[in-house]
Amino acid sequence: MPNTPPSRGDLPPEYGLLVLQADRPEQQVYARYLMLILNYRFGLDLITVKTHMEAFSAARKYGRKIRCTVVVQDTKIDTRSTIAALNLEDTIPLIVVVPARLIESHQDLVQRMTNVHFCAWETAQGKSDNALLPLTLKTFAANGIGELFGEDAQQLPFKEMQARVEHRLRNLKTLPTLPEIALRIMTMIQDPKPTVGDLEEVLTSDPAIVHKLLQVVNSPVFAGSGYKGGWSLGDAVVRLGRNKVGGIAQQIKMMNSLVKPEQSLFDLRRFWEHSVGCALVADRLYRDELLTFKDEIEFNDYWIGGLMHDSGKVVLGFFFWEHFEEILAHMGKEDCTFRQAETDLCDVANHEFLGQLLLIKSNVGEPLVLAVGEHHSGKDTRDLVCLLHVANNLCKDLGKGYMQEEASLYRAEVLQKLNISREDMERIRDQLGERMIREIDDLVDRCVRPT
Repeated sequence: MPNTPPSRGDLPPEYGLLVLQADRPEQQVYARYLMLILNYRFGLDLITVKTHMEAFSAARKYGRKIRCTVVVQDTKIDTRSTIAALNLEDTIPLIVVVPARLIESHQDLVQRMTNVHFCAWETAQGKSDNALLPLTLKTFAANGIGELFGEDAQQLPFKEMQARVEHRLRNLKTLPTLPEIALRIMTMIQDPKPTVGDLEEVLTSDPAIVHKLLQVVNSPVFAGSGYKGGWSLGDAVVRLGRNKVGGIAQQIKMMNSLVKPEQSLFDLRRFWEHSVGCALVADRLYRDELLTFKDEIEFNDYWIGGLMHDSGKVVLGFFFWEHFEEILAHMGKEDCTFRQAETDLCDVANHEFLGQLLLIKSNVGEPLVLAVGEHHSGKDTRDLVCLLHVANNLCKDLGKGYMQEEASLYRAEVLQKLNISREDMERIRDQLGERMIREIDDLVDRCVRPT
């Protein structure tokens, strides 16, 4: 039977029907590639089946809730009636991915059918007009199937866009949600009404957080190099402030909540070193006034922004490891950034985009969502974006990118907005130096150390 997630909410879900007729490794690669396209570019839940008969059953059950069908197989489809059933009598797009030698033999079957499209197995992941991504984008646009962040969505007020994205992503199992207690703390920090006692009550509901939190706040990074330890939770809140303690607690919970799938080789430790490093560097840049900003930036915004700016890499590395590994290989071959490698490899669903989706799904505010989505491009030069952009690149300069030799790339727009040069960034890097590297390693150790 079709593997279909349960629906929730008032509006009906929209589905993409995926027919995989064999378990060959190539088909599984295309299946995950299609998940990136259908799930994240268009917000369609996938119904995955192995036979045409199962596909016919799903089509009868879900009808026009199915917006498209994609068939991946290495044999010819037998009859015109089969094709017609798969695309609901030519009313929804059908994309057939088969070996190139079989495409011509299908032409007679689809004469006068306008919504059937073929993609050669051998070039499905390429950049040609008939490769899978360009073909899907063109075909879906012709059928009125809009992208999650298409032009129409970008014109909406943030709250409306957020509701739309949340609805269309609500059943995706490969898009994590931030832990509930982390979201409760975030809401509490943004609201001035809750008291210090309210924050302590939330934190003490999770003893593991409190235990690690006390280890972290009593570290030299926060308590000072000459302090010997001993702060209680109340002491930490009074001395560091509600926002900073709350931000650190969110960090600890998020770092201990991600469970990597067994089939993934994603380096979670390295990911956290870069993410925590970005938060620490951002804090140092802002707190010590190493850079000048026009407006005040909230600690929680740049701290959580630093931690979550690369959260889209977790989605790729956990659930689409082959694609992630291909990006890393391209980085090494071309000596380019992760973001440039994504662009070179067709930009199916890049990590900035996925990070935005994860934060929108987690009901995080607009400034943080936009900053995570722009931390590479530098096109948006608001203060929070600029701070995360610089901190991200400084971490790479310090050898704390996801890859140790990962090169930085400072955008001219950001440097101009901050009135600094590339030489200034080198000076700041040297000023942070080995001490910052030790602080990053120590803080990660304290956060993930077994309780």
